[in-house]
Amino acid sequence: MEIRRLNDNTIHIAGYVNAVCRDSKEIRAFGKSFVEQVRPKVFEKALRKNNDVKLLYNHIENRCLGDTKTNVELYEDAIGLHINADIQDDEVRMDSDKGKLKGFSFGFNKLKDSWETIADGKERRYLEDIKLNEISLLSMTPAYSGTVVETRADGEESEILELRFIENKQEEIKETRKENNVDMSSVYDTELFLCKNL
Repeated sequence: MEIRRLNDNTIHIAGYVNAVCRDSKEIRAFGKSFVEQVRPKVFEKALRKNNDVKLLYNHIENRCLGDTKTNVELYEDAIGLHINADIQDDEVRMDSDKGKLKGFSFGFNKLKDSWETIADGKERRYLEDIKLNEISLLSMTPAYSGTVVETRADGEESEILELRFIENKQEEIKETRKENNVDMSSVYDTELFLCKNL
């Protein structure tokens, strides 16, 4: 993640929320273990369907730091979903000064996925179409690489909440960026994302 102080009130934050075509860490959910990839153009398509994606702090609804109509830029490139945001928020600024900002997350509803069996009988899940609900800047590191919480309201279908944490090495991202001829001016170490899945 790149963090720059623009002035006393504003910081600029940039980084990758998620990389496409790259396996996640092993996830334990739906009664099995699997790895997960986001297909190319999934984020691009999701952004066309929702041009008002909010940026939250730690997924807290009333801690909105902005949105794609005002101060947040989201786009998919050859690496994945990239974010640029200029944030004016005292807590975020203080957490930035203390080195507490950990990465990004995103919340989505699955519209279409597919599965395949890979080595050693393991499975890989491909996200092929999603509804992108929100992006979050995180000052906390999730405790698990994959957890599932199921909630149900009266008369409603159950909603599955998936939490993801992906740690990427600098060299991996450098190599990926070289392969795709992406500007090497900054390197992002950590990806975190929260997935809502129906």
